[in-house]
Amino acid sequence: MRPSSSDKVHSYRDRRTRDEDLVRRFLDGLSDDELKFEIEFNKDPRNIDEAVYYAVIYLQIRKSGRGERRDKHNARRVTPSYSGDRDFRSSRDAEGKGAAAKRPNVKLSPKGSNEGSRWQMEAESDETKISDIKEQLSRIERLERQNGSSRWGGTGRQNVKCFRCHKQGHYAREC
Repeated sequence: MRPSSSDKVHSYRDRRTRDEDLVRRFLDGLSDDELKFEIEFNKDPRNIDEAVYYAVIYLQIRKSGRGERRDKHNARRVTPSYSGDRDFRSSRDAEGKGAAAKRPNVKLSPKGSNEGSRWQMEAESDETKISDIKEQLSRIERLERQNGSSRWGGTGRQNVKCFRCHKQGHYAREC
């Protein structure tokens, strides 16, 4: 039996140490850190042949996985569409104070099924969105006035001084 090249180098070391050194040099030479980690810590090869085998197998598995993912973008996606009418529900606590909770009425509907079977979201008109926002702001301001608190902090808004106009009760950003 003819000695291999790894047997000739560092002949004063035992076989196991030489194999570990050779595997270490192989792993240090790999540029892919994920591959290096997978082989070194998960497979723990005993010699260079096992290390090369694990590297080739890992690269083939990773390459074949990318090919399978390529087909997944052809799947249909369903997105909710919001209709113009809304479902209003109010809840009352023990003291009789009411709080309205808005929940959009969600329905799924195909749009443009002849054009690639894409699903599109129906948009509300801009006026409806603006009126909803104004309604929410007025409700928040009304609740703040009832509670005696302000939007940006505590109850001491009367003691603040504007740096722009030097009047009491508001900040410069509101001036």
